Amino acid sequence: MTRLINAATLEASLIRNAAPTITGIMPANLFTFPGRFVAYEQDGGQQNDEITQARSELMRACTICSRTLAQAGIRLRVLVWRRCGALIMLYRPSTLEAHLAHPHAQKALTAFGYPKTSHEAKIDILAERLAICGQASEPVLAPRHPSGHVAVPSTCSDLDCARPTFPHEVGYFLGYPFADVDGFIRHKGQNFILLGPWKVYEDREGAERAFEQIRTSREQLKTRYRRGVGLEKLAVACA
Repeated sequence: MTRLINAATLEASLIRNAAPTITGIMPANLFTFPGRFVAYEQDGGQQNDEITQARSELMRACTICSRTLAQAGIRLRVLVWRRCGALIMLYRPSTLEAHLAHPHAQKALTAFGYPKTSHEAKIDILAERLAICGQASEPVLAPRHPSGHVAVPSTCSDLDCARPTFPHEVGYFLGYPFADVDGFIRHKGQNFILLGPWKVYEDREGAERAFEQIRTSREQLKTRYRRGVGLEKLAVACA
């Protein structure tokens, strides 16, 4: 293992990478928790004791943090196991459900082949597509919610938008403005007018305000966390 894996390190990672969700600004965040969770091909590609332990420790940490976050209506899921980390999604189910239920998002996701069912079923499909974009030869398994498994390949690429198989519709799940998600897909990531947490294609001023709000909330959250305020209080205060 490359680093200590426990609830404390996962909490710190959540504060760094998922502040917009914790503070209620965005419906979801997607990030990589560093670690070796898939064997290298030169090692035979077989899951060994070290990897089994790493996965077990991260899932234990996820369980602990999930119990804390559940009180604020926030959910935590490991979507993909990778050689250089686990791809984790933190989201507010009620907010995400409402966002994806918007006619614009519904129409777009239906066109991309997503089911007209719950947001959890849509996340399952997203997880599979994020996995496929890794184009690894051997799939591994990450937990599917609420039960079962999703087959996912190993890769050290995190949100590698250059891959032709990358599911660019992920922007809908992360709460990006619909016009910017549509623009990114239409222009293949080029011709944007502003670059921040996402690429902007319309309403530059609105995006600048949103980026500043995200930056400010992240810094405030980090400051309060460093001062000893626990994740439970931080999340509940923003629920």
